[in-house]
Amino acid sequence: MDAPRYQSLRDYVRVIRERRLLIIAAVVLCVGAALAVSARQEKVYTAEAALSFQDENADLGDLGAAVPVSQTPEQRAAIGASSVTMIDVAREARAKLHTKITSRELLASVSARPEARTNLVIVQAQWGDPRFAADLANAFAGATRDLRMDQARARYRRRARILRDQLDATPRDPSSQLTRSLTVERIARYDSLAQFAAPVVLAARADRPTTPDSPKPVRNAVLGLLVGLTLGLVAAFGRDALDRRVRSSREVSEDLNLPLLAQVREGLMGRTPVGNSSGRITDAELEPFRILRQNLEFLDAETPPRMILVTSAVAEEGKTTVATALASAEALSGRRVLLAECDLRRPSFSARLHVERNPGLVEFFAGTAPREKAIRTVTVSPARSHEGFRLRRRREVESASAELAVLPAGGPASQPAELLGSPAMREALNALRDAYDVVIIDAPPLLPVVDALELVQVVDAVVVCVRAGSTSRDQVRGAKAALEHAAPRPTGIVVTCSREPLEEGYAYSYAGSTPQVARS
Repeated sequence: MDAPRYQSLRDYVRVIRERRLLIIAAVVLCVGAALAVSARQEKVYTAEAALSFQDENADLGDLGAAVPVSQTPEQRAAIGASSVTMIDVAREARAKLHTKITSRELLASVSARPEARTNLVIVQAQWGDPRFAADLANAFAGATRDLRMDQARARYRRRARILRDQLDATPRDPSSQLTRSLTVERIARYDSLAQFAAPVVLAARADRPTTPDSPKPVRNAVLGLLVGLTLGLVAAFGRDALDRRVRSSREVSEDLNLPLLAQVREGLMGRTPVGNSSGRITDAELEPFRILRQNLEFLDAETPPRMILVTSAVAEEGKTTVATALASAEALSGRRVLLAECDLRRPSFSARLHVERNPGLVEFFAGTAPREKAIRTVTVSPARSHEGFRLRRRREVESASAELAVLPAGGPASQPAELLGSPAMREALNALRDAYDVVIIDAPPLLPVVDALELVQVVDAVVVCVRAGSTSRDQVRGAKAALEHAAPRPTGIVVTCSREPLEEGYAYSYAGSTPQVARS
Protein backbone atom coordinates (compact mmCIF):
# COMPACT_ATOMS: atom_id res chain seq x y z
CA MET A 1 0.00 0.00 0.00
CA ASP A 2 1.30 3.46 -0.86
CA ALA A 3 2.23 5.71 2.04
CA PRO A 4 0.42 9.05 2.25
CA ARG A 5 1.99 11.30 -0.33
CA TYR A 6 1.67 14.49 1.70
CA GLN A 7 2.55 14.02 5.36
CA SER A 8 3.87 17.44 6.36
CA LEU A 9 3.89 21.08 5.32
CA ARG A 10 7.24 20.47 3.65
CA ASP A 11 5.59 18.08 1.18
CA TYR A 12 3.09 20.75 0.14
CA VAL A 13 5.83 23.35 -0.16
CA ARG A 14 7.83 20.93 -2.29
CA VAL A 15 4.96 20.49 -4.74
CA ILE A 16 4.43 24.25 -4.98
CA ARG A 17 8.13 24.85 -5.53
CA GLU A 18 8.52 22.12 -8.14
CA ARG A 19 5.31 23.02 -9.99
CA ARG A 20 5.70 26.76 -9.60
CA LEU A 21 5.91 27.35 -13.34
CA LEU A 22 2.55 25.62 -13.84
CA ILE A 23 0.98 27.67 -11.03
CA ILE A 24 2.47 30.91 -12.38
CA ALA A 25 1.25 30.08 -15.88
CA ALA A 26 -2.29 29.48 -14.61
CA VAL A 27 -2.25 32.74 -12.65
CA VAL A 28 -0.89 34.75 -15.58
CA LEU A 29 -3.39 33.18 -17.95
CA CYS A 30 -6.39 33.88 -15.72
CA VAL A 31 -5.30 37.41 -14.84
CA GLY A 32 -4.61 38.14 -18.50
CA ALA A 33 -8.00 36.75 -19.50
CA ALA A 34 -9.70 38.86 -16.83
CA LEU A 35 -7.95 42.01 -18.03
CA ALA A 36 -8.71 41.18 -21.68
CA VAL A 37 -12.39 40.70 -20.88
CA SER A 38 -12.39 43.98 -18.96
CA ALA A 39 -10.80 45.78 -21.90
CA ARG A 40 -13.42 44.43 -24.31
CA GLN A 41 -16.40 45.23 -22.12
CA GLU A 42 -18.33 48.42 -22.71
CA LYS A 43 -18.36 50.91 -19.88
CA VAL A 44 -21.54 50.95 -17.84
CA TYR A 45 -22.42 53.89 -15.58
CA THR A 46 -24.85 53.58 -12.68
CA ALA A 47 -27.01 56.44 -11.40
CA GLU A 48 -29.41 56.33 -8.46
CA ALA A 49 -32.44 58.40 -7.48
CA ALA A 50 -34.48 57.99 -4.27
CA LEU A 51 -38.26 58.04 -3.75
CA SER A 52 -40.21 58.32 -0.51
CA PHE A 53 -43.70 56.74 -0.48
CA GLN A 54 -46.15 58.42 1.92
CA ASP A 55 -49.11 56.89 3.76
CA GLU A 56 -52.22 57.86 1.74
CA ASN A 57 -54.61 56.53 4.40
CA ALA A 58 -53.48 59.17 6.87
CA ASP A 59 -55.20 61.91 4.81
CA LEU A 60 -58.41 59.91 4.62
CA GLY A 61 -58.38 59.38 8.36
CA ASP A 62 -58.14 63.11 8.91
CA LEU A 63 -61.35 63.44 6.87
CA GLY A 64 -63.23 61.07 9.14
CA ALA A 65 -63.57 58.42 6.46
CA ALA A 66 -63.30 54.72 7.14
CA VAL A 67 -59.81 53.65 6.05
CA PRO A 68 -58.06 50.30 5.92
CA VAL A 69 -55.28 49.45 8.33
CA SER A 70 -52.22 51.57 7.56
CA GLN A 71 -49.20 49.87 5.98
CA THR A 72 -45.83 49.83 7.72
CA PRO A 73 -43.00 51.87 6.15
CA GLU A 74 -41.29 48.65 5.09
CA GLN A 75 -44.42 47.45 3.30
CA ARG A 76 -44.92 50.80 1.56
CA ALA A 77 -41.30 50.74 0.38
CA ALA A 78 -41.60 47.17 -0.91
CA ILE A 79 -44.85 47.86 -2.77
CA GLY A 80 -43.47 51.12 -4.10
CA ALA A 81 -40.32 49.41 -5.43
CA SER A 82 -42.42 46.97 -7.43
CA SER A 83 -44.45 49.83 -8.94
CA VAL A 84 -41.33 51.58 -10.31
CA THR A 85 -40.59 48.81 -12.81
CA MET A 86 -44.03 48.67 -14.43
CA ILE A 87 -44.51 49.18 -18.15
CA ASP A 88 -46.74 52.22 -17.63
CA VAL A 89 -43.93 53.92 -15.74
CA ALA A 90 -41.49 53.02 -18.52
CA ARG A 91 -43.77 54.58 -21.14
CA GLU A 92 -44.09 57.77 -19.08
CA ALA A 93 -40.30 57.88 -18.59
CA ARG A 94 -39.74 57.43 -22.33
CA ALA A 95 -42.02 60.37 -22.99
CA LYS A 96 -40.05 62.49 -20.53
CA LEU A 97 -36.74 61.55 -22.17
CA HIS A 98 -37.96 62.15 -25.73
CA THR A 99 -35.93 59.16 -26.91
CA LYS A 100 -36.42 56.62 -29.66
CA ILE A 101 -35.37 53.78 -27.37
CA THR A 102 -38.27 51.47 -26.69
CA SER A 103 -39.94 51.33 -23.30
CA ARG A 104 -38.95 47.74 -22.72
CA GLU A 105 -35.27 48.49 -23.45
CA LEU A 106 -35.40 51.31 -20.94
CA LEU A 107 -37.16 49.10 -18.42
CA ALA A 108 -34.46 46.43 -18.80
CA SER A 109 -31.84 48.96 -17.65
CA VAL A 110 -33.71 50.09 -14.53
CA SER A 111 -34.17 48.39 -11.18
CA ALA A 112 -35.65 49.45 -7.86
CA ARG A 113 -35.06 48.21 -4.34
CA PRO A 114 -36.21 49.29 -0.89
CA GLU A 115 -33.52 50.48 1.47
CA ALA A 116 -34.04 48.92 4.87
CA ARG A 117 -32.45 51.67 6.93
CA THR A 118 -34.39 54.67 5.52
CA ASN A 119 -37.34 52.88 3.83
CA LEU A 120 -36.59 54.83 0.68
CA VAL A 121 -36.95 53.25 -2.72
CA ILE A 122 -33.69 53.44 -4.67
CA VAL A 123 -34.21 53.72 -8.42
CA GLN A 124 -31.07 52.52 -10.19
CA ALA A 125 -30.38 53.03 -13.88
CA GLN A 126 -27.40 51.64 -15.85
CA TRP A 127 -26.30 52.93 -19.21
CA GLY A 128 -23.16 53.40 -21.27
CA ASP A 129 -23.48 57.21 -21.14
CA PRO A 130 -23.23 58.78 -17.66
CA ARG A 131 -25.55 61.68 -18.50
CA PHE A 132 -28.25 59.42 -19.93
CA ALA A 133 -27.91 57.06 -16.92
CA ALA A 134 -28.71 59.99 -14.57
CA ASP A 135 -31.56 61.21 -16.82
CA LEU A 136 -32.97 57.69 -16.99
CA ALA A 137 -33.00 57.27 -13.21
CA ASN A 138 -34.61 60.68 -12.75
CA ALA A 139 -37.14 59.96 -15.52
CA PHE A 140 -38.31 56.72 -13.91
CA ALA A 141 -38.42 58.35 -10.48
CA GLY A 142 -40.38 61.29 -11.86
CA ALA A 143 -42.71 59.07 -13.86
CA THR A 144 -43.46 56.97 -10.78
CA ARG A 145 -44.16 60.08 -8.72
CA ASP A 146 -46.37 61.62 -11.41
CA LEU A 147 -48.41 58.48 -12.04
CA ARG A 148 -48.97 57.80 -8.34
CA MET A 149 -49.87 61.46 -7.78
CA ASP A 150 -52.29 61.50 -10.73
CA GLN A 151 -53.94 58.32 -9.50
CA ALA A 152 -54.29 59.64 -5.95
CA ARG A 153 -55.63 63.05 -7.03
CA ALA A 154 -58.10 61.43 -9.43
CA ARG A 155 -59.31 59.29 -6.57
CA TYR A 156 -59.84 62.38 -4.38
CA ARG A 157 -61.73 64.19 -7.17
CA ARG A 158 -63.93 61.15 -7.64
CA ARG A 159 -64.77 61.07 -3.95
CA ALA A 160 -65.46 64.82 -3.93
CA ARG A 161 -67.86 64.34 -6.85
CA ILE A 162 -69.68 61.55 -5.00
CA LEU A 163 -70.03 63.80 -1.95
CA ARG A 164 -71.46 66.62 -4.10
CA ASP A 165 -74.07 64.26 -5.48
CA GLN A 166 -74.95 63.25 -1.93
CA LEU A 167 -75.13 66.93 -0.93
CA ASP A 168 -77.51 67.70 -3.75
CA ALA A 169 -79.78 64.87 -2.62
CA THR A 170 -79.81 66.05 0.98
CA PRO A 171 -82.92 68.14 1.92
CA ARG A 172 -82.30 71.77 2.88
CA ASP A 173 -84.38 71.64 6.05
CA PRO A 174 -82.94 72.65 9.44
CA SER A 175 -82.64 69.06 10.59
CA SER A 176 -80.13 68.33 7.80
CA GLN A 177 -78.12 71.48 8.27
CA LEU A 178 -75.36 69.79 10.34
CA THR A 179 -75.02 66.93 7.83
CA ARG A 180 -74.80 69.38 4.94
CA SER A 181 -72.11 71.41 6.76
CA LEU A 182 -69.94 68.34 7.39
CA THR A 183 -70.34 67.20 3.82
CA VAL A 184 -69.32 70.60 2.47
CA GLU A 185 -66.22 70.55 4.68
CA ARG A 186 -65.25 67.10 3.45
CA ILE A 187 -65.75 68.18 -0.16
CA ALA A 188 -63.42 71.11 0.43
CA ARG A 189 -60.76 68.80 1.90
CA TYR A 190 -61.05 66.39 -1.01
CA ASP A 191 -60.76 69.26 -3.46
CA SER A 192 -57.64 70.40 -1.66
CA LEU A 193 -56.13 66.91 -1.76
CA ALA A 194 -57.07 66.63 -5.41
CA GLN A 195 -54.82 69.63 -6.07
CA PHE A 196 -51.95 69.17 -3.63
CA ALA A 197 -51.76 65.47 -2.63
CA ALA A 198 -48.23 63.99 -3.08
CA PRO A 199 -48.18 60.29 -2.14
CA VAL A 200 -44.67 59.95 -3.58
CA VAL A 201 -41.85 62.41 -2.98
CA LEU A 202 -38.61 62.59 -4.94
CA ALA A 203 -36.20 62.39 -2.01
CA ALA A 204 -32.98 62.62 -4.05
CA ARG A 205 -32.25 63.22 -7.70
CA ALA A 206 -29.66 61.16 -9.52
CA ASP A 207 -26.35 62.88 -10.21
CA ARG A 208 -24.22 62.17 -13.22
CA PRO A 209 -21.73 59.37 -12.27
CA THR A 210 -18.05 60.16 -12.78
CA THR A 211 -16.64 56.63 -12.85
CA PRO A 212 -18.05 53.57 -14.59
CA ASP A 213 -19.54 50.84 -12.47
CA SER A 214 -18.41 48.23 -14.97
CA PRO A 215 -15.96 46.95 -16.01
CA LYS A 216 -13.74 46.95 -12.93
CA PRO A 217 -10.23 45.89 -14.07
CA VAL A 218 -8.75 45.79 -10.59
CA ARG A 219 -11.55 43.66 -9.18
CA ASN A 220 -11.50 41.38 -12.23
CA ALA A 221 -7.72 41.04 -11.98
CA VAL A 222 -7.97 40.06 -8.30
CA LEU A 223 -10.68 37.52 -9.11
CA GLY A 224 -8.55 36.23 -11.98
CA LEU A 225 -5.62 35.94 -9.59
CA LEU A 226 -7.66 33.92 -7.11
CA VAL A 227 -9.14 31.69 -9.81
CA GLY A 228 -5.74 31.21 -11.45
CA LEU A 229 -4.09 30.41 -8.15
CA THR A 230 -6.81 27.87 -7.34
CA LEU A 231 -6.64 26.24 -10.75
CA GLY A 232 -2.84 26.28 -10.66
CA LEU A 233 -2.71 24.59 -7.27
CA VAL A 234 -5.30 22.01 -8.32
CA ALA A 235 -3.35 21.31 -11.53
CA ALA A 236 -0.03 21.19 -9.66
CA PHE A 237 -1.20 18.73 -7.01
CA GLY A 238 -3.15 16.73 -9.59
CA ARG A 239 -0.10 16.40 -11.80
CA ASP A 240 2.07 15.57 -8.81
CA ALA A 241 -0.39 12.88 -7.68
CA LEU A 242 -0.27 11.30 -11.16
CA ASP A 243 3.51 11.57 -11.34
CA ARG A 244 4.97 8.18 -10.46
CA ARG A 245 8.54 9.49 -10.15
CA VAL A 246 10.11 9.60 -6.72
CA ARG A 247 11.23 13.10 -5.83
CA SER A 248 12.52 12.97 -2.28
CA SER A 249 14.73 10.77 -0.17
CA ARG A 250 11.78 10.09 2.13
CA GLU A 251 9.74 8.65 -0.72
CA VAL A 252 12.63 6.43 -1.81
CA SER A 253 13.27 5.18 1.70
CA GLU A 254 9.58 4.45 2.29
CA ASP A 255 9.11 2.63 -1.00
CA LEU A 256 12.20 0.44 -0.52
CA ASN A 257 12.14 0.28 3.29
CA LEU A 258 15.91 0.64 3.21
CA PRO A 259 18.28 3.02 5.02
CA LEU A 260 19.34 6.22 3.28
CA LEU A 261 23.15 6.27 3.09
CA ALA A 262 23.75 9.59 1.30
CA GLN A 263 22.31 12.28 -0.92
CA VAL A 264 24.26 13.48 -3.93
CA ARG A 265 23.29 16.77 -5.52
CA GLU A 266 22.71 17.14 -9.23
CA GLY A 267 25.83 19.18 -9.96
CA LEU A 268 28.12 16.25 -9.11
CA MET A 269 26.75 13.88 -11.73
CA GLY A 270 29.33 12.80 -14.30
CA ARG A 271 32.26 14.32 -12.37
CA THR A 272 35.15 12.54 -10.63
CA PRO A 273 38.01 13.55 -8.32
CA VAL A 274 40.43 11.78 -10.68
CA GLY A 275 42.72 13.60 -13.10
CA ASN A 276 43.55 17.25 -13.57
CA SER A 277 40.45 18.51 -15.41
CA SER A 278 38.88 21.75 -14.24
CA GLY A 279 35.52 20.01 -13.72
CA ARG A 280 36.70 17.46 -11.20
CA ILE A 281 35.06 17.13 -7.81
CA THR A 282 36.44 19.40 -5.12
CA ASP A 283 37.39 18.27 -1.66
CA ALA A 284 34.23 19.85 -0.20
CA GLU A 285 32.04 18.22 -2.85
CA LEU A 286 33.47 14.84 -1.90
CA GLU A 287 31.80 15.13 1.52
CA PRO A 288 28.56 13.22 0.57
CA PHE A 289 30.75 10.27 -0.47
CA ARG A 290 32.66 10.42 2.80
CA ILE A 291 29.25 10.25 4.46
CA LEU A 292 28.45 7.23 2.29
CA ARG A 293 31.77 5.61 3.27
CA GLN A 294 31.06 6.15 6.96
CA ASN A 295 27.48 4.89 6.77
CA LEU A 296 28.53 1.78 4.88
CA GLU A 297 30.57 0.79 7.92
CA PHE A 298 27.35 0.51 9.90
CA LEU A 299 25.29 -1.46 7.37
CA ASP A 300 26.67 -4.54 9.06
CA ALA A 301 28.07 -3.56 12.46
CA GLU A 302 29.62 -6.98 13.02
CA THR A 303 31.43 -7.25 9.68
CA PRO A 304 32.08 -4.00 7.80
CA PRO A 305 31.72 -4.65 4.05
CA ARG A 306 34.88 -4.98 1.97
CA MET A 307 33.32 -5.71 -1.43
CA ILE A 308 30.54 -3.28 -2.31
CA LEU A 309 28.27 -3.48 -5.33
CA VAL A 310 26.97 -0.16 -6.69
CA THR A 311 23.93 -0.50 -8.95
CA SER A 312 20.59 1.15 -9.80
CA ALA A 313 17.13 0.27 -11.00
CA VAL A 314 17.67 1.52 -14.56
CA ALA A 315 20.41 3.28 -16.49
CA GLU A 316 21.41 6.94 -16.09
CA GLU A 317 20.89 6.94 -12.32
CA GLY A 318 24.43 8.06 -11.42
CA LYS A 319 25.80 4.71 -10.25
CA THR A 320 29.18 5.14 -11.98
CA THR A 321 29.62 8.59 -10.43
CA VAL A 322 28.78 7.18 -7.00
CA ALA A 323 31.07 4.16 -7.43
CA THR A 324 34.00 6.28 -8.60
CA ALA A 325 33.61 8.94 -5.90
CA LEU A 326 33.08 6.33 -3.18
CA ALA A 327 36.25 4.52 -4.23
CA SER A 328 38.09 7.87 -4.23
CA ALA A 329 36.86 8.69 -0.72
CA GLU A 330 38.02 5.26 0.46
CA ALA A 331 41.43 5.77 -1.17
CA LEU A 332 41.84 9.23 0.37
CA SER A 333 41.24 7.68 3.81
CA GLY A 334 44.41 5.63 3.34
CA ARG A 335 42.98 2.29 2.25
CA ARG A 336 44.04 0.16 -0.67
CA VAL A 337 41.02 0.34 -2.98
CA LEU A 338 40.14 -1.35 -6.26
CA LEU A 339 37.43 0.08 -8.49
CA ALA A 340 36.18 -2.71 -10.78
CA GLU A 341 34.03 -2.08 -13.85
CA CYS A 342 31.59 -4.97 -14.17
CA ASP A 343 29.18 -3.16 -16.50
CA LEU A 344 30.38 -5.08 -19.54
CA ARG A 345 27.53 -3.90 -21.77
CA ARG A 346 28.10 -0.14 -21.42
CA PRO A 347 31.63 0.42 -20.10
CA SER A 348 32.57 4.04 -19.36
CA PHE A 349 35.78 3.98 -17.29
CA SER A 350 37.95 4.48 -20.37
CA ALA A 351 36.42 7.88 -21.15
CA ARG A 352 35.68 8.97 -17.60
CA LEU A 353 38.93 7.98 -15.87
CA HIS A 354 41.18 8.29 -18.93
CA VAL A 355 42.44 4.72 -18.80
CA GLU A 356 42.79 2.22 -21.62
CA ARG A 357 39.90 -0.20 -21.93
CA ASN A 358 42.05 -3.21 -22.88
CA PRO A 359 43.22 -5.30 -21.24
CA GLY A 360 40.67 -5.41 -18.47
CA LEU A 361 38.31 -7.65 -16.54
CA VAL A 362 37.41 -9.81 -19.52
CA GLU A 363 41.06 -10.47 -20.41
CA PHE A 364 41.97 -11.04 -16.76
CA PHE A 365 39.15 -13.58 -16.48
CA ALA A 366 40.11 -15.28 -19.75
CA GLY A 367 43.74 -15.53 -18.63
CA THR A 368 45.06 -13.60 -21.61
CA ALA A 369 46.36 -10.77 -19.42
CA PRO A 370 47.86 -10.92 -15.95
CA ARG A 371 46.35 -8.94 -13.12
CA GLU A 372 49.23 -6.47 -13.13
CA LYS A 373 48.45 -5.40 -16.70
CA ALA A 374 44.66 -5.45 -16.37
CA ILE A 375 44.66 -3.13 -13.33
CA ARG A 376 45.66 0.52 -13.82
CA THR A 377 46.56 3.03 -11.16
CA VAL A 378 45.15 6.54 -11.23
CA THR A 379 45.71 9.46 -8.93
CA VAL A 380 42.82 10.75 -6.86
CA SER A 381 43.34 14.46 -6.32
CA PRO A 382 40.22 16.50 -5.47
CA ALA A 383 40.27 20.15 -6.42
CA ARG A 384 40.88 22.53 -3.54
CA SER A 385 37.94 24.53 -2.26
CA HIS A 386 37.02 26.91 0.52
CA GLU A 387 36.10 24.56 3.31
CA GLY A 388 35.10 24.85 6.93
CA PHE A 389 36.87 23.91 10.10
CA ARG A 390 35.41 20.41 10.12
CA LEU A 391 36.83 19.68 6.66
CA ARG A 392 40.24 21.02 7.62
CA ARG A 393 40.26 18.68 10.62
CA ARG A 394 39.31 15.80 8.33
CA ARG A 395 42.10 16.67 5.92
CA GLU A 396 44.64 16.23 8.70
CA VAL A 397 43.93 12.47 8.67
CA GLU A 398 43.30 12.14 4.94
CA SER A 399 45.84 12.57 2.21
CA ALA A 400 45.46 15.42 -0.26
CA SER A 401 45.92 12.79 -3.01
CA ALA A 402 45.94 9.01 -3.19
CA GLU A 403 46.41 6.13 -5.56
CA LEU A 404 43.36 4.23 -6.79
CA ALA A 405 43.49 0.88 -8.57
CA VAL A 406 41.11 0.64 -11.52
CA LEU A 407 40.06 -2.52 -13.33
CA PRO A 408 38.25 -1.52 -16.57
CA ALA A 409 35.79 -3.78 -18.36
CA GLY A 410 38.16 -4.83 -21.11
CA GLY A 411 37.10 -6.11 -24.50
CA PRO A 412 33.52 -6.93 -25.46
CA ALA A 413 31.99 -10.05 -23.95
CA SER A 414 29.56 -12.19 -25.93
CA GLN A 415 27.65 -13.40 -22.86
CA PRO A 416 28.14 -10.89 -20.00
CA ALA A 417 25.61 -12.44 -17.59
CA GLU A 418 27.09 -15.92 -17.90
CA LEU A 419 30.62 -14.57 -17.53
CA LEU A 420 29.79 -12.58 -14.36
CA GLY A 421 27.83 -15.45 -12.83
CA SER A 422 30.40 -18.12 -13.48
CA PRO A 423 32.29 -19.79 -10.60
CA ALA A 424 35.59 -18.70 -12.15
CA MET A 425 34.52 -15.04 -11.99
CA ARG A 426 33.57 -15.48 -8.32
CA GLU A 427 37.00 -16.91 -7.61
CA ALA A 428 38.64 -14.02 -9.44
CA LEU A 429 36.64 -11.46 -7.45
CA ASN A 430 37.42 -13.24 -4.17
CA ALA A 431 41.11 -13.08 -5.08
CA LEU A 432 40.78 -9.34 -5.61
CA ARG A 433 39.05 -9.03 -2.25
CA ASP A 434 42.05 -10.62 -0.59
CA ALA A 435 44.45 -8.29 -2.39
CA TYR A 436 42.73 -5.02 -1.46
CA ASP A 437 41.17 -3.46 1.60
CA VAL A 438 38.03 -2.44 -0.27
CA VAL A 439 36.66 -3.45 -3.68
CA ILE A 440 34.01 -1.22 -5.28
CA ILE A 441 32.09 -2.81 -8.17
CA ASP A 442 30.31 -0.66 -10.73
CA ALA A 443 27.55 -3.04 -11.82
CA PRO A 444 24.84 -2.81 -14.53
CA PRO A 445 21.32 -1.71 -13.53
CA LEU A 446 19.02 -4.29 -11.96
CA LEU A 447 15.94 -4.17 -14.17
CA PRO A 448 17.16 -4.21 -17.80
CA VAL A 449 19.63 -7.10 -17.39
CA VAL A 450 20.41 -9.86 -14.89
CA ASP A 451 24.16 -9.12 -14.68
CA ALA A 452 24.05 -7.29 -11.33
CA LEU A 453 22.04 -10.07 -9.69
CA GLU A 454 24.79 -12.54 -10.63
CA LEU A 455 27.24 -10.43 -8.63
CA VAL A 456 25.05 -9.90 -5.55
CA GLN A 457 25.95 -13.34 -4.22
CA VAL A 458 29.67 -12.42 -4.14
CA VAL A 459 29.63 -8.97 -2.53
CA ASP A 460 29.28 -7.93 1.10
CA ALA A 461 26.88 -4.99 0.60
CA VAL A 462 24.77 -3.40 -2.10
CA VAL A 463 24.30 0.31 -2.78
CA VAL A 464 21.24 1.17 -4.89
CA CYS A 465 21.34 4.55 -6.64
CA VAL A 466 17.98 6.22 -7.20
CA ARG A 467 17.77 9.41 -9.23
CA ALA A 468 15.33 11.90 -7.71
CA GLY A 469 12.78 13.19 -10.21
CA SER A 470 13.61 10.48 -12.75
CA THR A 471 13.19 7.00 -11.30
CA SER A 472 9.58 5.91 -11.00
CA ARG A 473 8.03 4.24 -7.98
CA ASP A 474 7.43 1.09 -10.01
CA GLN A 475 11.11 0.95 -10.99
CA VAL A 476 12.17 1.42 -7.37
CA ARG A 477 9.87 -1.39 -6.24
CA GLY A 478 11.05 -3.57 -9.11
CA ALA A 479 14.65 -3.09 -7.98
CA LYS A 480 13.73 -4.08 -4.45
CA ALA A 481 11.89 -7.17 -5.69
CA ALA A 482 14.90 -8.17 -7.77
CA LEU A 483 17.21 -7.87 -4.77
CA GLU A 484 14.83 -9.86 -2.59
CA HIS A 485 15.12 -12.80 -4.97
CA ALA A 486 18.92 -12.70 -4.82
CA ALA A 487 21.11 -13.67 -1.86
CA PRO A 488 20.41 -11.53 1.24
CA ARG A 489 22.93 -8.72 1.52
CA PRO A 490 23.00 -5.48 3.57
CA THR A 491 21.54 -2.87 1.26
CA GLY A 492 21.28 0.91 1.38
CA ILE A 493 20.16 3.77 -0.85
CA VAL A 494 21.98 6.73 -2.36
CA VAL A 495 19.70 9.42 -3.77
CA THR A 496 21.33 11.16 -6.73
CA CYS A 497 20.41 14.49 -8.33
CA SER A 498 18.91 15.50 -5.00
CA ARG A 499 17.64 19.05 -4.62
CA GLU A 500 16.70 18.69 -0.96
CA PRO A 501 18.58 20.76 1.62
CA LEU A 502 20.64 18.59 3.90
CA GLU A 503 19.22 18.58 7.40
CA GLU A 504 21.40 19.26 10.41
CA GLY A 505 22.97 16.08 11.64
CA TYR A 506 22.35 14.28 8.38
CA ALA A 507 26.04 13.53 7.83
CA TYR A 508 26.15 11.18 10.79
CA SER A 509 22.55 10.01 10.85
CA TYR A 510 23.71 6.40 10.92
CA ALA A 511 26.80 6.84 13.04
CA GLY A 512 25.02 6.39 16.35
CA SER A 513 23.06 3.23 15.62
CA THR A 514 22.81 0.45 13.15
CA PRO A 515 20.34 1.29 10.38
CA GLN A 516 17.58 -1.05 9.45
CA VAL A 517 18.86 -3.37 6.75
CA ALA A 518 16.57 -5.08 4.31
CA ARG A 519 17.21 -8.76 4.06
CA SER A 520 15.23 -11.00 1.80
